[in-house]
Amino acid sequence: MTSRMKQQFKSFSEARNLWAAGRKVITHQDLVGLFIARSVEQYLRLNGRFAFVTPKAVLSRMQYEGLRTGRWLTVEGTKAQDTLAVRASFDVPLDLEQVRPHMFPVPSAVISGTRTTDAQPLGSGCIVMSGRLPSKWSTWETAKPLLTERAGNNRAMTTQSTYRSPYGATAYQGASIFPRVLTFVRERPKSPLGTAAGVTLVQSERSPYEDKAWKLVPDMSGSVESTFVRPVLKGESIAHYRVIAQSLAVLPLVGDRLIAESDIAQYPHLFEWWTSVNKVWDQAKTAGNRLYDALNFQGKLAGQLGKGRHRVVYTKSGTRLAATYLDDPNIVIDSSLYWLVVPDRETARYLVGILNSQPVLDQVSLLQSRGQIGRRHFDTYPFYLNIPLYDPSNATHEALVGLSERAETVSADLDISGTGDFKRVRAQIRDALEVEGIASQINALALEILGPVEE
Repeated sequence: MTSRMKQQFKSFSEARNLWAAGRKVITHQDLVGLFIARSVEQYLRLNGRFAFVTPKAVLSRMQYEGLRTGRWLTVEGTKAQDTLAVRASFDVPLDLEQVRPHMFPVPSAVISGTRTTDAQPLGSGCIVMSGRLPSKWSTWETAKPLLTERAGNNRAMTTQSTYRSPYGATAYQGASIFPRVLTFVRERPKSPLGTAAGVTLVQSERSPYEDKAWKLVPDMSGSVESTFVRPVLKGESIAHYRVIAQSLAVLPLVGDRLIAESDIAQYPHLFEWWTSVNKVWDQAKTAGNRLYDALNFQGKLAGQLGKGRHRVVYTKSGTRLAATYLDDPNIVIDSSLYWLVVPDRETARYLVGILNSQPVLDQVSLLQSRGQIGRRHFDTYPFYLNIPLYDPSNATHEALVGLSERAETVSADLDISGTGDFKRVRAQIRDALEVEGIASQINALALEILGPVEE
C-alpha cells in the first residue's frame, strides 16, 4: 500500500473495531477483516446472510480479534442506530486445512453468519473437514459426500492473551537491518599504501535472496571508522547451542548507544558512507521513511543496546527452533532472531535447553499459524507455554543446566567446515546430540518442566 492507502486502511479499520493495536500484530494487519465487515455493511440488510472463504488464520490469529467479535461499525447519536450499526451473528466455522488437494496457497476456512442487531462472536469451536477431492469437482453438493467432519477447537488468541511464562515479557525481536546492500558489509583487503588507523575498508555483502528492488543496486564501497562496523547475528548465524557465523553491518552506534543522525557529521568516514547510502535509499525506497528510522523501526535497534552481558537468542522462524547463549553485548541482533536478557549463564543454559527441545516444538506447533509452507513462525509463542523461572534449588532445572552445558560442548567440538548451509549444520548438531544420548535426556526434562502436550 502507498502511505495514503495505509492511512485510509487504518482509519477504516479503527472505525470498525478491526484494528488490533500493539507491536505484536501491527505488521500482520491485512484487508481480510475490513473486506468482510465492509461488505456486510454495504450490501446486507438485517437478517441477510453472508459467507466467505478466508485464510484459516481468521479463526485464531490476534490480528482478526476485532473481526471475530461481530461488533463492527457503531453509529452514535441517531434513532436509526440499530439498522445502521453493523453486527454479525456467526455460525460455527469450517476448518478446511485437512482437505486435499489444497485449494488455496494458505490453509483456508469458511466463516458464515447473519447480519443482526446483537453480535454473536465467532466461538472457540469449529468443524474440521477432511478428505480427498477429485481433480475436477463443481459444487459443494458433489464435494461434501467425499469429506468427513469432526468437532474441533480454533484456539483463538487475542491481544490480551497472556504469557504463561514470565520470560515472555522480556523477549524482543531484533532490529530490521535492511536493505542488505546498504547495511551489511564485508571487509575489503587493506590497500598496499596503507589504511588510516581505526578505519575499516568495506564493501556491500550481497545475498541471492535480496528483494527485487535492491538486486539491481550496485555494491557500495568505502571506508568507515572501525567502531561503526558492528557484528550482527541473523537467523542463519545460529544453530543449536552455538553461533556458527557472524555478519558485519555499518551502523551509527557508539558503544552501547545509537547516535543521533545529526551527530553522524562528526565522523568524516561514516558521514561520507551515510551520505552515499542515503542517496541510494531515497532513490530506491518504496515507503516515505528515512533509512535512519527504518534501521531503528519501533526502537528495536536502540532497545537492545546496553541491556546486559547474558542473552538468549533464538530463531524467529523455520521448521526447527534453534537457540543459543550469547555473552557478547556488542553483537547486534537482526529481526530474524528474538533475544532476551537473563541474569546469568545458568539461567541461559536452562532456557536454551528448553527452547531447543522437542517438547517445545510440539507444543508451539499448536499455536502457530500456517502458511504456504506449513508452520513457520515461532515469534514469542514459546512463552505462551509453561516455562517457569529458573530455580537453582530445583533438581530438574539443575539437571537441565548440566545437560545443556554438555550439549554446548558437543556442538562446539563438531567440525562444520565442510557441512554446507546452516540447515545442514543444525541437522548435524541434532544428530550428534542424539548419538550422545543428550537430546533424549533434555527432551525428558523439558517435558517434565512443561507438562504434557495439550490436545
